[in-house]
Amino acid sequence: MVYTADELLFKFPALYEISRIKRKELETSGLEAVSYGLDRPSSVSRFDPTAWAGIRLYDLSQLETLLMKVREWIDKYLPLPDRPLLIAVWRYSTRRWYGIRIIAQELRLEVHTCYARWKGMVGNLQVWLEKTLTK
Repeated sequence: MVYTADELLFKFPALYEISRIKRKELETSGLEAVSYGLDRPSSVSRFDPTAWAGIRLYDLSQLETLLMKVREWIDKYLPLPDRPLLIAVWRYSTRRWYGIRIIAQELRLEVHTCYARWKGMVGNLQVWLEKTLTK
């Protein structure tokens, strides 16, 4: 699956936990844990559990690499004034942007300011990911 910078940042806590669980499930259940809902290439048969598990591990490693990069960006490059906004977005993530009013109230900002700062964060992450992933 291809994730945008917006999705990676917005869903980071959930994606991180899902990838951790999937990795543990694959490693503990061995070749039988292949129920991840990812599309399989037509060249791989379901009856080849080794290849199937290898594809799952490869797909999972791609997501884990992206998540490690997002975590690095948050730790090193996210400006301190934007961190409370990011945490508030994560806290109210079940409501997507319905929660923007709640976030704005909590941070004592205007709604358009929160949205603009979020878009700025996402844009900065996108540029940084493009730069670091193409090296």
